[in-house]
Amino acid sequence: MVSVRLASPRARAAAIAAALPLLYAAIVGVWVVPSVVALDLIRRPGSAVLTSLFAGLVLIPFTPYGVRSVLTCLIFGVILELPFLVTRYRRFSPWIFFTATTVLLVLYSLLAYRTYDVGTFPLAGQIAFFGLMLVS
Repeated sequence: MVSVRLASPRARAAAIAAALPLLYAAIVGVWVVPSVVALDLIRRPGSAVLTSLFAGLVLIPFTPYGVRSVLTCLIFGVILELPFLVTRYRRFSPWIFFTATTVLLVLYSLLAYRTYDVGTFPLAGQIAFFGLMLVS
């Protein structure tokens, strides 16, 4: 009998990200949602960072980056909290959430641009990549 070994979740995630960067760009915003929701509901210092830590820990077995995903998620949480830190956690206007999330996704897009070698895509693919990253 021939046994078939299925790839680990990490290997599958790496293959999808490498083969389909536009799909990755379309769903990357899902990583940000828990931190934004926690920050809006709890409205306390550190809530986005703590939620990002938990999200990173959950991601470890499902990402090709393993423990490094925790660091990425923590950076997400810190960037999301910076505008609220500036306002001393007294203002929770929707525009602050929108601005923080947009800045985070622009910075992450630039990192992903290099990681997934988006520069080799046709111009339409590069525009789609950044557009999907921001819309996601």
